[in-house]
Amino acid sequence: MIIGPPHTRIVLLLGLGPAKEPPWYHPAVYHRAAEGFQADGPSPLALVLHIEEARARDGALPTVEVIGTAEVQARWITSGLLADILAKHELADVVPSFRLAPSGSDPGDAPAFVTLVQPLLRPAPLSEDDPAPTRIVFDITHGFRAQSMLATSAVEATLDEDLRQGRTPILEVVYAAWEARDLRTTRTPVWDLTGLLSQHAWSSAIHGFRAHGRADAFCHLCEALGQRRLGTRHQDLQLRAQRDSLVGLGRAARTLADDLACVRLPALLTRDSAVFLDYLDRAGPLVATEGPAVAGPLADLAAWARTLQADKVVSDAGLQATVQVARLCLETERFAACLAVLREGAVIAATLSQVPPQSRVQPAQPDQTERWKAQVDEAEDWLNEQAHDVPSVDIDPWASLFAAVGDQRNDVLHAGLRSDPAKAASIRKALTKLVNQAATLVRLPVQAPPP
Repeated sequence: MIIGPPHTRIVLLLGLGPAKEPPWYHPAVYHRAAEGFQADGPSPLALVLHIEEARARDGALPTVEVIGTAEVQARWITSGLLADILAKHELADVVPSFRLAPSGSDPGDAPAFVTLVQPLLRPAPLSEDDPAPTRIVFDITHGFRAQSMLATSAVEATLDEDLRQGRTPILEVVYAAWEARDLRTTRTPVWDLTGLLSQHAWSSAIHGFRAHGRADAFCHLCEALGQRRLGTRHQDLQLRAQRDSLVGLGRAARTLADDLACVRLPALLTRDSAVFLDYLDRAGPLVATEGPAVAGPLADLAAWARTLQADKVVSDAGLQATVQVARLCLETERFAACLAVLREGAVIAATLSQVPPQSRVQPAQPDQTERWKAQVDEAEDWLNEQAHDVPSVDIDPWASLFAAVGDQRNDVLHAGLRSDPAKAASIRKALTKLVNQAATLVRLPVQAPPP
């Protein structure tokens, strides 16, 4: 959550420039096409555009951090050239801070450069007088030699830190594409590279959601992308709808993850998966624009969510989805949850075989609470009778599974405080066998047992 007045921090990599005389870089009229914003005139640096845009967005001037070598400091700062450029555009009140970068002549200069850059990209004040930024623009256009490449390492580390600490990233990485300029007018686009440099963060977030059932990072990335796409164009209804779809996707993912953590089967099967997939259909193409590496993991995520979907819990499709949830709990090593879901799967199976379709009720229906309890009791009684009174050769396979789950469940729920607690490897192996047994009964593929 962003707190405090809007404030932009601009971080600029600066080199010596290719020209043989001031202003060292060829003047151009820079613009951000996606934002619909253009500088008020030609300038050798896109910095002027960034400052003007920040002032328009925030109603206040940004802070500017310039990173360069000692030679850059002499050419641009000590000489007064950068101050003159800003004054020419009526931006004399902006006084950039200069950060001295290593020359790059020593192997240790590479990590030293990343160490210098990364604090400037964090959403925290740099001093007592520096306001906390609500937006950080990192311009890597004019980086000296390897600086722009090394800067991407700082960007990835910053995104990772934001997500680990539960923050929505506010970093934008931009590049002024002189090679894409209009040769007649020198109108030059500024490209937003944030998406491309976020591909690893997206892939990791999707993996964390799929493999560990955690959606926090995915949710924060969706929110950050929504904010970037909308920018200042609040009157654009299409962009607002895109922002809302992205934010909705993140929230739907978090709801699904929360209900998985708490094992809310009715919500998972009949609501959460459908809502998540609906938002994914709308916002997934927007997420895929972040970079080519994101499309594949997104498709896998959609296929995974579809396996958890059913119109009714007490149905053949609901039973199959329940077994998928049990498998997911096993994969994420939520063993107690896995056992709970397997037990309820057996109850659902017994209900399907013992209760006529016209008499069945579904869970979470307020007006059917007593009938639901009676239905569950009837199913559990039948399962227990099968397990204890029927010869083993004739026992219903779901009743056999129900009994085996009970034995494992007692051990896990008592946290190993028994005279003969099972070892973790034994529990994992036993649960894999039980999940595979349930999968076979609902015609799902089985998994190889753990080594």
